[in-house]
Amino acid sequence: MRRASERIHMRATPSELSAINRRAKAAGLTRSRYMIEAATRCGLSVTTFDVAPMREANRLLANATGNLNQIARRINEHGFDGEDVSDIVDAMEELEWGIADVRRALNEMIRKTCY
Repeated sequence: MRRASERIHMRATPSELSAINRRAKAAGLTRSRYMIEAATRCGLSVTTFDVAPMREANRLLANATGNLNQIARRINEHGFDGEDVSDIVDAMEELEWGIADVRRALNEMIRKTCY
């Protein structure tokens, strides 16, 4: 018979505890045994995360943000006629959508890497 000598204390939300209890029961194990089995035999691996692409994406976003600020400042300083402003607004909107696309891609990459 296995004789455990160490105690582990952990915290879980009510929904997490409920899920653990359901899974332990379905596996025919006590909660403690289920947690031990899950921790020692589930095949979890540690993933390293390369931050270089994230830094580059952040640099590109910072450049795009700076470009938007420069555009806005020049419009405020010099003023433009209606057609020029329309072209500038169109370009700024396109840049804004590009920034949003990059941010979505970064968030997706983070989600896939971390969870």
